[in-house]
Amino acid sequence: MAQGRHEELVAQGGLYARLARLQFTDGSIEATTGTAEEEQAQG
Repeated sequence: MAQGRHEELVAQGGLYARLARLQFTDGSIEATTGTAEEEQAQG
């Protein structure tokens, strides 16, 4: 089970980050909840 603050867990990636991204996505635009590195990786 993941433990920590939302920002920390999203920055770590993994299942929590994937679920958070899905929860805040309306199907066409993803929420920006991560760091600059995550934004670059997304593309």
